[in-house]
Parts: sequence; structure tokens; C-alpha cells
Amino acid sequence: MAAAASLLLRRGDGEAAWLLAVRNRSGHPRIACVAARVGRAIGRVRLALRVVDRALTSAGPADRAALLRERGNLLDAQGVPDQAFAAWAEADAFGGGGFDRVAHRAALDALVARTRGRRWTSGPHPDADRVVLLVGPPASGVGLLERALAASVPGIVAGGPSTALRELGDVASGPFATLPEAERATLRARYLALLGGDASQRVTDRGPDNLVRLDLVAALLPGARVVRCVRDRDDVAFACFRAGPGANRPWAHDLGDIRAWLEDVERLADHWEAELPLRFHTVSYEALVRDPLGVLGGVAAFLGRPAPVEAPAFLHTRSIGRSRRYARHLEVTCPR
Repeated sequence: MAAAASLLLRRGDGEAAWLLAVRNRSGHPRIACVAARVGRAIGRVRLALRVVDRALTSAGPADRAALLRERGNLLDAQGVPDQAFAAWAEADAFGGGGFDRVAHRAALDALVARTRGRRWTSGPHPDADRVVLLVGPPASGVGLLERALAASVPGIVAGGPSTALRELGDVASGPFATLPEAERATLRARYLALLGGDASQRVTDRGPDNLVRLDLVAALLPGARVVRCVRDRDDVAFACFRAGPGANRPWAHDLGDIRAWLEDVERLADHWEAELPLRFHTVSYEALVRDPLGVLGGVAAFLGRPAPVEAPAFLHTRSIGRSRRYARHLEVTCPR
């Protein structure tokens, strides 16, 4: 039932999704979470909050985090930020402890040290134009930019969140900068095959591990293009805290960990831009949604593609400054 209601919502039939989600009175956590998402989408926030609260009375520890996170989203929609933040913080209390910010920083320091001053093959490789690496932290606009490029720029194919670089990095025989040419050729062919597309297209790759694997890209496809997405730090930190941890976000239980992780990946991105034989272009989330034609035109020129003639209708400015209502919590919980 939860899956069916979610499908109806994705198809734009919010009312049918709502009726299906609230018809079941079992208090099942998954159904309550779907009811919360549907309720926010169609303006039934108060009723959805009742459904979530009812489910919370009998939910076990494994389900409470998801319910509390939806409760926070509903309270945010009601305009009560203190209560919303408290619900998200309570959700985070049901997990965490799996991220060591000191160890993470040490690992990135080691990566920076062993790749600084390396001799890289001077490019560009003939196949470098086929790949567009999109990098940036969650909520920085990576997925939004990929969708906008595929919708408005001819010859751009959305490759999605590929795991190709992770898979290739795991089987590489040694440091990427010193891989034998025969192995590079094999890995390069596998990477391009995994991404798909043809020589006339640009395929985007926004894999979650892309940023820490850009040295592999430099070894396989020197001259490849990288679009780096940036956004207001508070908005990114707030969005990550609100979304909570996931398979690729063990650091998202705690605002202090979030801030530390974001600082580390920004430093790594700066290092790659200074060291690697790749071509970089930076896109600001705020600029993208305020001036989509201008920003997309700049990216298209960077990629050697025709400029778009119309901006995608799904771009909007409503998410700019989302963290401002929570500024007190962001500063007190995680001072800069």
C-alpha cells in the first residue's frame, strides 16, 4: 500500500495517494511516512501529523527515526522551526556514531599528500569529451543541474548516480597516476561502456564517490570536464541535517560532523582543481535557479554544446535561504 501511494503521488494524483495512505488505520510506519509526504504535497499537513503521531505511539526504535524525520518535515511546513528542529534532532539520536571526523580528515590529508605534485599524462585524451563529471556535496544542486542540462542542452545524456568509478577504483592494481598504459586502456574502455552514450554525446556522471575518484579520471581520461556545484554552506548543512544519514552519508547524524565533512570535501575539490589535468567549471546553485539560461548557457559553452533556448520549468528559487529560519540552531549546535 505504501508503494502504491508513493507511485500515485509521483504520477501527480495526490488526492488518490492520500486516500490510499490514510484508509489503512494499522499505524504501519511506512504507510505513515508516505502519508506525511503526500500530506505535505497536497496541503493536508495537520491531518498527516496526526497519522505520524499515531504511528509513533507504537513504533519500535528501528522505525522511530523515519517517523520523527517526517514529523519534523511536517512541523517545518507548519512554520514552527523550533519544534521541527527538535524532531529532526530526536531522529538523529536513534543512530549515529559511525563517523569519525578525525579519521576522515586524516584520510583526506593522506590522499592530498600522495597526489600532490604527481606527474600526470598530459591530455586531453580523444575520449575525454564524452564524459561530464558532476561533483558536489548532497543538496548542492548536482542532481538538479544534471536534470536541467539533459532537458535543455542538445547532446547531453543524464547518466545518473553511477558507481562506475568506485568499481574501477576497487580493481585498479596500484596508484592511479602510475598505472600501466595497458591497464589504463582496459579501465577506460570499461568506464565508457558502463556510462553508455556515443562519441557525439556528453554523458553526465554524478556518482556519489566521484569527488574522491577524480584522480582516477585524470589517469584514464585526462582533459575530461568536471562541473563543480556549490551552494550556500548553511543551506547545504541544513539540508543534509534535515535529510539525515544514508548509505553514503554516515556523517549526517550530527551538524558538527556535517560541517567537518563539508569542509574536508571542499578542500579536496580545491586540491584536485589545482593538481589534476582536468577541466573545471563551477556552478552556483543560487545562480542556476535565478538565471538558468545564463548559467546553463555557460555550462553548454564549457562542454562545447549549443546554448539552450528555454529554461526548464522545474527550476525555482524557493529553496534559497531555507536555513535562515534555523540560523540559531545551526550556530549554537555547530559554531563555525
